[in-house]
Amino acid sequence: MKPVYFLMTLLVLVGLACSLPVNRSNDKLLDPTEVPVVVGPALEDQMATAAAELSATGQVTVVFTESQLANYMAERLSTNQDAPLVNPQVLLRDGQIVVSGDLTVAFVKATATFTLRPYIDNGRLQVELVDAKMGSIPIPDDTLTTLTNTINQNLSGLTTIENRQFTLEQVVVADGTITLSGRLD
Repeated sequence: MKPVYFLMTLLVLVGLACSLPVNRSNDKLLDPTEVPVVVGPALEDQMATAAAELSATGQVTVVFTESQLANYMAERLSTNQDAPLVNPQVLLRDGQIVVSGDLTVAFVKATATFTLRPYIDNGRLQVELVDAKMGSIPIPDDTLTTLTNTINQNLSGLTTIENRQFTLEQVVVADGTITLSGRLD
């Protein structure tokens, strides 16, 4: 089931480990009370179904929505009282993942926005952190590069399932969804 966790791990890493902001989307971010309710299967149920499909056929395609990912992140972040990011929102548009929320770093509170561009490198999910802001203050490019490298190092360990290599073949981010397709070798 680990390949299905690629994206969720990425989003939680950005929200928890980085503790820094990002922004790039022109889309209006939702008020946290307006985050849509998940329609359709819960993300966990969808991941279990995908894992069963992967075990049975050796291939899997899974599609996640913005609201599924936002609710998943909110649930994960709520289990950590020290989480720097609360009220997460996710936008999936034009090949980019935009994660935003209320960020607290030391005594500073602001809306933070992270913009990531996922891509595949040798069958592995990788991301480029293309923009980050805390409030209206942009995060320097050197910091973005360091964060990108840290996230990608953490993602590189998620490629083996039941002693078989998982190869990600496609990642598409568009129109409020992310589609991940891959196979076991």
